[in-house]
Amino acid sequence: MKQLILTAVVALLCLSANAQTTYKSSFSNGKLHIVNVNSVTIKGYSGSEVIISANIEASEKEVNERAKGLREINASGSTDNTNIGLSATKSNNELVIEQISANNDTRYTIQVPNSVNIYMEHSKLNGKKIMLMNISSEIEVDANYNNIEFENLSGSVALNTVYGSIDGTFESISKDKSISLYSVYGHVDVAVPASAKVDFRVKAPFGKMFTDLELEMPKEDQTDYLEGVKMTGSLNGGGANVSIKASYDNIYIRKKK
Repeated sequence: MKQLILTAVVALLCLSANAQTTYKSSFSNGKLHIVNVNSVTIKGYSGSEVIISANIEASEKEVNERAKGLREINASGSTDNTNIGLSATKSNNELVIEQISANNDTRYTIQVPNSVNIYMEHSKLNGKKIMLMNISSEIEVDANYNNIEFENLSGSVALNTVYGSIDGTFESISKDKSISLYSVYGHVDVAVPASAKVDFRVKAPFGKMFTDLELEMPKEDQTDYLEGVKMTGSLNGGGANVSIKASYDNIYIRKKK
């Protein structure tokens, strides 16, 4: 009996330590614009709502007596109208999601209809991991301090980060989609199906390039004294254009397992 009571107490403590909070907005056509959300997983799904879930620590949910009757705002004038530390503003065919405070360690999960294109920007020092999953619409990410990871992206993709790395796997690559992966100070590590038809344009000005793919490459030296190490190569006769650049680190292009 004592053991059962102890287990129940532990379970209650765990539940109280983390509060799962959700915000929903009906939005199935247009562009989702995500601004300065420090830590986020973005998932595509076949729905008609943008659904945001937040794992909020108990310490973040403590009542601030001084703030009673007041609204949290930021320097841009945005207000927390979601009750999870975010501002949500819908205008025309755009839904803007902005994190109110830069000092927010909440991990958010955003489910996005596959009919909605996604643009994410992050310019703050507090950037953490951005995870992208199962997205078939267009997605563009411009980040400074975030690492970016992805899996199963099938639309057009443009991922850029300055001080972070890029790691991911493509389940398939369509000929009519464009792909661009660029890290300034971090590595780029990408896996593609061995059967994909791809034309690679790869640059590593101050880094190295590695692959286990059978690429068809021009025989002449492709190194440029201004741009450093660069390479063009085709996989299975070529097809989709894939551009990869890591200015000060290495590039890894591997077979998807």
